[in-house]
Amino acid sequence: MNMLRQLYLMSSSNISRFTNRRLSYDEEIIIMDFIHQESDSIEKGKGRGNCGVVAADFVGFVKRNYPGTEVFRIEGEFKTDNPSLDKEDFHSTELDEMLKENLDKNSEADRETFYESLPQETQDEFFRVAHYWNKLNGKIIDFSGYYQFVESKLSPDTKDSRYIT
Repeated sequence: MNMLRQLYLMSSSNISRFTNRRLSYDEEIIIMDFIHQESDSIEKGKGRGNCGVVAADFVGFVKRNYPGTEVFRIEGEFKTDNPSLDKEDFHSTELDEMLKENLDKNSEADRETFYESLPQETQDEFFRVAHYWNKLNGKIIDFSGYYQFVESKLSPDTKDSRYIT
């Protein structure tokens, strides 16, 4: 049995973290090959702000190893159920305003206090997080979304309807 087939049989259940779509056997092999060969990229993509890196790495990997396969890096937003209140989610003007109000931008509690003082329209923006993902043959593949949104409790899932372009 070839190595990719063995890898597929051992690890195909791991793919569910990266897509909700039913994939063809060939698409699963591409993803498993990427997971196997580019695990450092996926690990890096778990960190906030690194979704674009792993998405770009996947495009390059597919173009090099599976020429002719339709793959894109998509820039958009991910819709969460809970507000994302990391320091990176605040505009520089908001961080400056926090300082004027004697709030510490590095304190999660102070960021939450500041967020609660914002108008509702501004609060709604914290439920849409700038994000990168991939499309493989028209199907959403996201190597960082599960880690950045589900594990952090911002969202219970990574359904396709959460991806906004």
